Amino acid sequence: MDPLSISASIVALVQLTGMVIEYLHGVKGASEDRQNILSELTSVSSMLFILQDRVDQQEDSWPLTLKLLNGSEGLLAQLRTSLGILLSKLSPVKGLKKGEIKEILNIIERQKALLTLARQNDHIALSTAIKDGVQTLIRKVDDISKDKAYMQMRE
Repeated sequence: MDPLSISASIVALVQLTGMVIEYLHGVKGASEDRQNILSELTSVSSMLFILQDRVDQQEDSWPLTLKLLNGSEGLLAQLRTSLGILLSKLSPVKGLKKGEIKEILNIIERQKALLTLARQNDHIALSTAIKDGVQTLIRKVDDISKDKAYMQMRE
């Protein structure tokens, strides 16, 4: 998977989230449900910006997590579908029913939780790599100490 497609997917999601947020800001006398949706989407938007920053920082190595997020049935595709459904139901003609609001909020909350877990997974991989690097350094320091002790004994 090329970096451009991951980045493009995230940018598209940020734009779609922004469209929904903009629409919700424009609704006068927005109900508590719409305020809840707005709050949830603002949080998702922040997470997408963080994810985009993570993607931009990568050069040649793409963590498996990022590749899985952008799969054809990955989390980014699921989030795009959820936001598209939400945007279509926000039109004044269709309107949102109480049960639909709760269902959409639950779906978006789950997707946000999965984004959080994906970010944590990258942190775990980084921690493991750091641990491995430290263990290698410890072995090398031990070898140097042994070599130094051997050389001192020879003198």
